[in-house]
Amino acid sequence: MSRHLRNPYFLFLLPLFFVLHVCTENPGLISFRFGFFIFLEFSIIALLISFLFRFIVKDIRKAALIGFFIIAFDIFFGSFQDFLLKHFASNFFVRYIFILPATLVVIILLTIYLKRTKKNFYQACLFLNLLFIVLIAMDLVKLFSFSLEKKEPPFTDISNQFIKCDTCSKPDIYMIITDGYAGDTVLKSYFNYDNSAFKSSLQQRGFHVINNPRSNYNFTVYTIASMFSMDYIQNMDKHKMVTQQDIYLTRDIIKKNNFTEFLYSNGYTIENNSFMSPGGTENRIRLYYFPPKRGLFTSQTFVNRFTRNIGYHFPFYSDLYYRYIKNEEYNNRLMDSLTRKAAATKSEHPRFIFSHLIMPHHPYYYDSLGNRNPYVDSRRDVEDGKKDYIQYLTYCNKRLLDLVDTIISSSQKPPIIILMSDHGYRRFYDKKYNDFQFMTLNTVLFPNRNYSGFYDGMSNVNQLRVLLNSQFGQKLPLLKDSTSLFIEP
Repeated sequence: MSRHLRNPYFLFLLPLFFVLHVCTENPGLISFRFGFFIFLEFSIIALLISFLFRFIVKDIRKAALIGFFIIAFDIFFGSFQDFLLKHFASNFFVRYIFILPATLVVIILLTIYLKRTKKNFYQACLFLNLLFIVLIAMDLVKLFSFSLEKKEPPFTDISNQFIKCDTCSKPDIYMIITDGYAGDTVLKSYFNYDNSAFKSSLQQRGFHVINNPRSNYNFTVYTIASMFSMDYIQNMDKHKMVTQQDIYLTRDIIKKNNFTEFLYSNGYTIENNSFMSPGGTENRIRLYYFPPKRGLFTSQTFVNRFTRNIGYHFPFYSDLYYRYIKNEEYNNRLMDSLTRKAAATKSEHPRFIFSHLIMPHHPYYYDSLGNRNPYVDSRRDVEDGKKDYIQYLTYCNKRLLDLVDTIISSSQKPPIIILMSDHGYRRFYDKKYNDFQFMTLNTVLFPNRNYSGFYDGMSNVNQLRVLLNSQFGQKLPLLKDSTSLFIEP
């Protein structure tokens, strides 16, 4: 047995451990088939690297050790970098300008040593094989224990509290999310900008403008999941860090939740104009910060970290960035167009039209007059971007008013329109502004103009509870308003 374990099976055991460990950290999120293909991909890469180095060191075990080192460096780089940043944040040795040359030197020295030495490295292969067999066994035990655990739901199912309402008019409902729209307090105190003209224009159209509204979370998918479930999200990262696991948890909540289940049970259809999938509908666009499940494996690798952190210094990455922001601009136009098209289209069933506009969220594509900003300017941050944000917000106000007018004039019967932001402006580096991230825009238009359920300082978690109580005869209790700050790593 030990003779067999002297072979470089660790080239396969390392990717297998990697896949299983990610599965243990994200229980229930990854299918066997998906994990198998990730394992296969990393195994093939490890084999190719080892095959190339075999021509240099002339020995399969030595070449496998080099391949193992390179793949291990890629896989564990995120954890290694996080450790360095935690303990040596401002040290030169944490910077890529040191890490990259140092790693290259280590690979070269390792290759030279393995080429020259006469050692057979049987013991090293045996050790690595046994090490990863033990680690894999531990993760398999964890996965088995997870399968036996009773999983707590991410939100409270309140479907048993729903009341059938045969006399409700069931108008079309438009929910328009304007991403990163700052609240009045932020606009006045931080930007020195008075947004009252926009609010007055909405009120003239019959909208009710909620004073001092707040989001419960400072990230889009967290807010939307909480709103649709009409509850706070349970079982999220206790350290208040944005994690891939939490992102997929919120994605699953958005697919199936209390609000969309209520809509379906009342004969509504859902038209989705967003990168999310409310009620299991197809998402119209894709965004980099709402990645596929592959991100659970790749987010901490060296390739991903390097590209994300300093890739913009390279021409190829800059080209990709420009293509990305052009695509985001196109997405905004597409979502706007689809929303207008929905208003002009007759339907036999009541509809919920969900539109998420990535505006006035950066990049800031236009100035207040609708003139296009150079793409390099749309990347400016913090102080340099304050003026750009207000210019873009002014432009967005005009677009939003025009969109609202189109919906009202084109609808066959008076619709419900919810125009609100998912979170506030959050491009701050100073922690004293953390509370500003929750200050938002929240306005509603009801056909019967009954806005009695809304109150000053209301948070998003109660938004749809008030809607159902006011317009659909429900008697849902309101939750206590609170906020949770999450930090992006």
